[in-house]
Amino acid sequence: MMFKNLLGILSGKGFLEDVLEEFAKMLKTAEEMFKMVMDDYFSPNPDPEFKQSIYDMDQKINEYERHIRKRIVEHLSVAPTKGLTLSLMLMSVVKDAERIGDFIKNLFEAGRLLDPPVQKEEFAEYFNELPEKISRYFSDTVQAFIEYDENKAYEVIRNERAFAKECDNIIHKLAKSQLTANRAVCFTMTARFLKRIASHLSNITTAVVMPLSELDYFDERRLSEHQTE
Repeated sequence: MMFKNLLGILSGKGFLEDVLEEFAKMLKTAEEMFKMVMDDYFSPNPDPEFKQSIYDMDQKINEYERHIRKRIVEHLSVAPTKGLTLSLMLMSVVKDAERIGDFIKNLFEAGRLLDPPVQKEEFAEYFNELPEKISRYFSDTVQAFIEYDENKAYEVIRNERAFAKECDNIIHKLAKSQLTANRAVCFTMTARFLKRIASHLSNITTAVVMPLSELDYFDERRLSEHQTE
């Protein structure tokens, strides 16, 4: 597979280890941010500093992205012909991680628009355990990418496909509901943001099983073939 082969030929293992470690921290920050936002979704934190702490975490994720890209550019300026494909792949996945931070921030803002704040029982009528699934996807994505775990990568991709359909079904249900405008709009945005977070986590795992030219794309045929192996 592409990713495994590239890891084996890249010169400067110290560079690779540092970049992968920083990328793992980037995802860990996003995971922590997501958990904080979901807690706030049901019980808004009255501390005026809490909102800023969420935005600060998003900025930290952005800083990780910029630093990783800088490291990659510096590496290529010294050895432009070595590790080029892997470097381009890393450029792609850190962008996905950065977008995850953006959508978590959007999720926080959607939750703060709810008036009054939603109770978990009401939320569960539409979303079941989707936030818990997202939390598991974070750790699964780190395992798949950092440890080069093909089976875990396929698992994340397969789960994301099902997750996306759940989100679409929720939106259809909301469109036919008798909820207030406030609830319907905020819940619809929540479904979209959860779907996008899961999608970008899945995009990251495609780097484990797909060539560079097909990152972020994964057809059902390939997924079906893996299931029958």
